[in-house]
Amino acid sequence: KLELSKSRSDLTTIQMKYTSINAEYTNLIMRYEFLEQQSERAEEEKSQLIEQLHNLVLQNQNVLTQALSNKDLFHEEARGYL
Repeated sequence: KLELSKSRSDLTTIQMKYTSINAEYTNLIMRYEFLEQQSERAEEEKSQLIEQLHNLVLQNQNVLTQALSNKDLFHEEARGYL
């Protein structure tokens, strides 16, 4: 009878450990999924920012080209008045 009582106690201890480990496992899975979603969002944002940067560089090139063209026209007109 004493051995049966010890076995039941051991079984209860093992069940409690299993429940604790299972809860920890579930929390880790949830954390992993959360971090995976964050990573995906960060990658999407990174792609959008790279695209915006590319567009800004193109706009900058266009403005620079236009400014240089206007400068050349200004100098040609200025020479015409001299």
